[in-house]
Amino acid sequence: MTRPAPPHPPAAGELSFRTHDGTAMRFPARFGRDRELPGPPGRLARAVTLGVDWTVLQYRIPAPCDPRAMNALEREAAAAVALERRYGDAPFVEVFTRVVGYDLDAPEPFVLYRIADAEPLATLGGALGVAEQQRILAQLVLAVRLLDAAGFVHRAIGPETVRWDGRHVRLCEPHAALRTGEPREAAGAAPWASPEQRQGTGAADPRDDLWSVAQLMYFLLAGRPDRGAGPRPTWPTSGASPPSPTAAPSTPPPPGGPPPPS
Repeated sequence: MTRPAPPHPPAAGELSFRTHDGTAMRFPARFGRDRELPGPPGRLARAVTLGVDWTVLQYRIPAPCDPRAMNALEREAAAAVALERRYGDAPFVEVFTRVVGYDLDAPEPFVLYRIADAEPLATLGGALGVAEQQRILAQLVLAVRLLDAAGFVHRAIGPETVRWDGRHVRLCEPHAALRTGEPREAAGAAPWASPEQRQGTGAADPRDDLWSVAQLMYFLLAGRPDRGAGPRPTWPTSGASPPSPTAAPSTPPPPGGPPPPS
């Protein structure tokens, strides 16, 4: 749950940024109230109305910029832009929170996202039928495979960060994403994050996200989280790897969407 920052009146002005394809944009802008985010300090969120009525969500690093927060925002922007460039024209891109633009050179660097109208899975444990659970599972596995194909591990898949609108799953913005094979940084909590991810050992692996998907599906079926951290995975440290994203999917894509790219 986010914690509200001290209130202040919305400010008016302009906002300039670049889109995922490098197009420079400038809009009249009205800025909502800041709210602090859970996790490491140094990152704020607020609604921004661009032009007359286009409201987006802005994540920014207030000045003076914390170096660790800035590094995390740069990685987040890189992942969000890469996903939009790779999948932006595909129907199944709706499994991701869509990036609108970014400016990492601004005095207060930021990333902008579309606002998704959907409910977090945290409110739906034990309340969904089998058909909806199967659709959610298929789309979550698809999202992990798409991330893997793009070279990223999301590392923030959980009941508060995954939303469902009755048709599409939507993962939250990739604020914790690492490139596959990068040294893990400790992140997440039991049972949603894998033991290796929580401990920050080894290298980022798509199976970290698959662990989270399995825990989410248990939660949706049982109506409660797994009571413990779950058994330690028996993943090899070398050799065997998870299925290739070009392999045939073990679950179908979302209704109306094509299979992942080969």
